[in-house]
Parts: sequence; C-alpha cells; structure tokens
Amino acid sequence: MRLTFLLATMLVCAVTAAGCGSDEGDDDGGGGAGGSAGGAGGGAGGAGGAGGQGGQGGAGGQGGAGGAGGAGGQGGAGGGGGAAGEVNFCQEACTQDADCLMGFSCREARCWPTAAAPACDDDAACLPAMSGWTQACAGDADCPGAANGTQACIRAGEGGLCAATPGQFFQCATLGMVDRAMPRAGADGEVTVCAQDRARCTAERTCTVVCLEDANCSGEYPRCDVASGRCTCTEGSCMTNASVCGADGICHCAQDADCNVQGFDKCFDGTCGCSGVAVCPATGLHPNTEPVCGPFRLPQ
Repeated sequence: MRLTFLLATMLVCAVTAAGCGSDEGDDDGGGGAGGSAGGAGGGAGGAGGAGGQGGQGGAGGQGGAGGAGGAGGQGGAGGGGGAAGEVNFCQEACTQDADCLMGFSCREARCWPTAAAPACDDDAACLPAMSGWTQACAGDADCPGAANGTQACIRAGEGGLCAATPGQFFQCATLGMVDRAMPRAGADGEVTVCAQDRARCTAERTCTVVCLEDANCSGEYPRCDVASGRCTCTEGSCMTNASVCGADGICHCAQDADCNVQGFDKCFDGTCGCSGVAVCPATGLHPNTEPVCGPFRLPQ
C-alpha cells in the first residue's frame, strides 16, 4: 500500500501544474551425461550428472555391452532439476540518501519514502490522503494552486490542508472524485473541493480506493468486482504487458512477445519482467541511482 500512498501524494503536484513467479530461471542447464559404457569385462557405468539450476535432470547413461565373459555396465542416474526462478523487475539502485529525491532515503540499496504511510482506524481517516489533501496550510495563500483557482485551504482535523477545487481546468469527476463542500481554513464559509468518497480503510489498516460499480473502472480493468471493491479485467481487455485475463481478474502475459513496455521483455509465468539491465531505462525517478534488474523486495 506504500504505492497507493505515493500516488495520492503525487496528485497535488498534478493539480498545481494545471494552470501553469515465477517462471523457471533462464539457466535451463541440462543434467550431466550418464556414465560411460562398461569396458571389457563388464565395468559399471558412471553416475549421471546433477541437473543444472532451474533445468531438468539429465538422462542416465546407457549400459555398455558386456566384454568377453562380462556383464554390461549399468546406466548412470539422471540429475535432479534445479529450483524455479523469480520475476526480475527494473529498479533503481542507490548507495546513500543523497542518491534519492527529497522525502526518500536509501535502504537496502533502494530509495523508499522516509515517512511510512500512516495506519488508519476507519474510512474517514483515509479521506485526506486518498483525496490528495496532503499539504498543510493556514489559509489559501499557503496553497500553490490558489493563485490560479485550482486549490483552497480547508479545515481538516486539527488544522488546514490544501485541496483541489473544480473549475475551468478540471472537474472532480475527471479525477475520479466527487464535489464536496468543506469549511474553509483561515476564512469564513465553505468551499467546494474534490473528495474521494470511495476511500476505505482495509483490515490491514492501510488506505485504498475501492470501486462500487463498473463506472468507477476503465481501460484494461473495466469491470468492478463489488464484493472485493477491485476493478478487474475482461476477455480481450488486456493489452499492456499482457494478453490474457486470468481467473483472478488480473491481466497476465502468455509469452515474451506480450511484454511490450520499456523495461519489460520477458514473461515469467504470467508476469512481465526484465531479462537483464540492458532493457531497463538508463535514467529513473531519482537523480543519482543506477538501473538494475532483479527480484523486488520490500525493506525489512
């Protein structure tokens, strides 16, 4: 859910600017060759080689023909197959906090938000973050978008927060939100702002936005599974890094050719990833990081 929190935070930036696996690993090494045939006199065949990592075991060697008076040698046993591989993704590697954007720190060689997403206790606690109300203010003058009419300072909790206001640049429905009258901070009266009425607090105490009907969904995930509050794919809707709508309602790839976005060129058992760093973008979000291709890990 850290990603949901980041996306909500980024909404403010968009508003301000308005007026201005797991498939098998690639190492499919075959098992070693079986033992050689018995020599004259019926020598025993050698043991089969061990299977390569991620590959299948090799076939056992064939018994040799018996020498004069001797029995044929026994074939070697095939090697065992290796462990399956993991999905690799393009990521940005850092060595110090200065490699990351402000608000991020370098942990376990990756840039992560310095502040953890706040835990919630009820749906109301999720309204500000999911609506993009993240910047504190005492009045409209503290909100970057107030000058062009795209933001206003509203009372929320114990203080004020900048909220997007509908107008000539966009309507709340364009952002997937609804109009809501909220009391002004630092001034009298109310102001209409954009609010996310589908913000919910999950059982894990993290905030998310659910769907209530198909109209809340679009693109490659046009159908709302009301029971879970999740938008799902339909047959023929999957096109980006995918071609198949799975039984789980998620788009999956069936072959490498389905992976059609930069940084994705290999299908790992239904999930597109990278085959190596050569396909990853040379530059990323953070200023001084290096591209890497590897399994995704959350920091401990």
